[in-house]
Parts: sequence; C-alpha cells; structure tokens
Amino acid sequence: MGVEMDKGLDQRVKANTGYESVEETKGWLGAGATTCEAQECLAPCNLIMEDLSKEDIDLALTQAYHQYSLFSYIRVIERLRGVHILQVGDIKASVSPDGLLIHEAAVVVHNKGQARVRRTISFILISTTFFAIGAYFAITYAPPIPTPFIMGSMPSDAETLELYSPDNDFAREVDEHIKNCALAQSLRANPDFVESRPHLKIPEELRSHNLTAGTLAGPGMIVVPPYYFNEKGGKSMVQIFYVGTDVSGHPGIVHGGFLATMLDEGLARCAFPAMQNKVGVTANLNINYLKPTMAGQFLVLRAKTTKVEGRKAWAEGWIESLEVAEGEEPVKLVEATALFVEPKHAKGHHMTSA
Repeated sequence: MGVEMDKGLDQRVKANTGYESVEETKGWLGAGATTCEAQECLAPCNLIMEDLSKEDIDLALTQAYHQYSLFSYIRVIERLRGVHILQVGDIKASVSPDGLLIHEAAVVVHNKGQARVRRTISFILISTTFFAIGAYFAITYAPPIPTPFIMGSMPSDAETLELYSPDNDFAREVDEHIKNCALAQSLRANPDFVESRPHLKIPEELRSHNLTAGTLAGPGMIVVPPYYFNEKGGKSMVQIFYVGTDVSGHPGIVHGGFLATMLDEGLARCAFPAMQNKVGVTANLNINYLKPTMAGQFLVLRAKTTKVEGRKAWAEGWIESLEVAEGEEPVKLVEATALFVEPKHAKGHHMTSA
C-alpha cells in the first residue's frame, strides 16, 4: 500500500510541479523542508483555507502522511497556488489506532492576490474617512481668516489714528491727554517720525486673541491703544500709554511680567523695521528693574536699534514716567536689552504684533 501511495504521490507531484518525485520536490523547497523537525509526522493536517483546490488539499495530506515537515507542505501550497500562509495554529499530539504518534495542525491559508486587494480597499476607505473627518473639523473650527491680510487692505499708519473710538469718559480723557501731551506734539512735528496705533491694524476678529491688543486691553489695564512714533529705518521708537490698576503684582505696583511684555513688544516694534523682511522672533530679553512702577499713570517706552547683522537685530530701551515736574527729568523705571532673529524664509511677512 505504501508503494502505491508513493507512486501516486510522485505522479501528483510531477503533475503539479514538474518534478519527478517527492524527494526532488523536497530538494526544490530547500531549507524550508527541514525547518521544523519537531512538527514532523503530521497526519492528518486540518486545513482552513481560501480558494484552494481539492488536489492541493490531497497533496498536503499525502505529504503529511509521509512525515514531511509542516513548513514543507506550506511552501508547496504557496508555490503551487500563489497563496500565502497567514497563520499556523497550535500543534496537538495524539496516537493513531495503529500506535503511530501523529500531530494535528491547524493551518490558515490566505490568498495573496485577494489579500492585496482587500488591504488596498481597506486603506483607501480608512484614509478617505479620516481625511473627510479632518477636513470637516478644519473647516468648521478653524479660526477666521483675516480678510485684510488676504485682500491687502490692512489699515495704513495714518488710518489707524482714526480707528479708535473711546467707549467711556475715562478712556476718552486718557486718549486726549496722550494725543495732546508735549512729547506727542514734538514727535508729531518731527518729519523723521511716523505716528501710528499698530494694535488697530490687527483684524477685530483676531484682536481678542492677542495679548496686548486684546487680553490686556481695556479698563484697568492698557486703557487705550498705545500711540507709537517710529523713526524711519527702524532707528528708534517712542511709545506712550496709560497703565491702569488691574495689572498689579504688589498692591498699587505694576506687575514685573507686564512690564517685561511691554518691553519685549516695544523693542521688537523698534527693531523689526530695520530687518530685511520686517519680522523676527525674540531670541533673548534681559531686564533690569530699577524702581517700582506705580499703577494708574502715563508711561513712556523708548527704544533704539543698536545693531543689525544678517538675520539678527539688537535693541535696547526702557520705560519712564511721562508726567514730571517742571525742570525735572523723567524717572527711568525699568530697562531692557533684546536680540531678535528673523526666521529663515520669512520673506514678505510684516509685523502686526510682537
């Protein structure tokens, strides 16, 4: 019986592979034929498969009966059918009625072509789904795009002087005092300086998200948008503003962090016009607090650009009191130095806020 089965197996191997015998087929399989010595003597093999013919099943079972390695059978099926074995299950040992030690193996066979199509379809469906979800949230919840930036209709320096309208009497008094003070009048008369209120260049829908133009602006804080006087070419800058009583650290004393913020932005607005693309980021800021800055007073921030080198610009400045007695000099309260660096590829960007 064994001889007849051997002949039948050789005939089937020749019909399916072109090789003359089982041994020649085993040689064709190479190292895979003896990969798993512990899984030899497999009879029968329980095959769970897709798109395999009965002849393939018979061939695998017959080889199992003749004590071939499980991985040999797998390689045969792969070569003959162009399929890929997805999973090999647990091996269970048992004893046959004639006393022969046998093993039962569950082998999952997966068709490569069908799997590739299914993977491609799944990838496309998943990618499309998540892209659609991402696009929906991006469109629905993205912040509004500032129209002035797109349309090129950003207010000019002169136009910003007409954009602010005080909404209470105190703000109106503060605004008039700054506008008509002696320092503002002298700078306004100097042709080397350009007057503006740059916070009002920021689109209104974005202003509430800006620290100095929105969060810190209003009653008790930066009561009115500051006035700026920039010397042409980014040489120097003078800012006049009023600070309320709601930005204190110690009672009645302006918080040091608030002063640092004002100096950071003020020095940046001075130095940026001197840089090639008029924009930069703060790389270094050093501050010396000289005297307590009392809340509820008019202040002046003075800055000058000290050096420009490539994408770097250095500036220094200080904050002093505006109101001084006749014959006295303003009191310097806090001073700072800063280094600003222009980002690479920052062509065509202009500053609206530091």
